[in-house]
Amino acid sequence: MIYFSDQELDDFLLEDIYRGDLTTHALGLEKIPAKIEFKRKNAGVVAGISVAERKIRHYASALCE
Repeated sequence: MIYFSDQELDDFLLEDIYRGDLTTHALGLEKIPAKIEFKRKNAGVVAGISVAERKIRHYASALCE
């Protein structure tokens, strides 16, 4: 399993927050409304839920301070 520290995860998120998503900019999609739909062929497992929960709790607690 790959483990990222909280600092590494913050760095990944801040890369897009400060400059925006480079792919979105390159394709000129900033102002185009969009919707995403995920489909699967077979049963599966969603990855990253525990990481997302950890970051949400971290940011939520920082906002409440």
